[in-house]
Amino acid sequence: MRTRTSRELQTWLETVLTRGLPDRKRVATGLQQDAAVGAAFALPYSKGQTEGQVTRLKLRKRQR
Repeated sequence: MRTRTSRELQTWLETVLTRGLPDRKRVATGLQQDAAVGAAFALPYSKGQTEGQVTRLKLRKRQR
């Protein structure tokens, strides 16, 4: 998962869905249906910088 490849995601999803763990199956099903998750693994883009700025701004607003 660290390399963010869609192949690894698909392998993980298949592994989880074939095992008998109901909680993980629900998570895997949700991830499989979420287009944003697929895009995060398939595309090289990241919005980490933006999210960091938003978090910093929210923290400052709470401190006032």
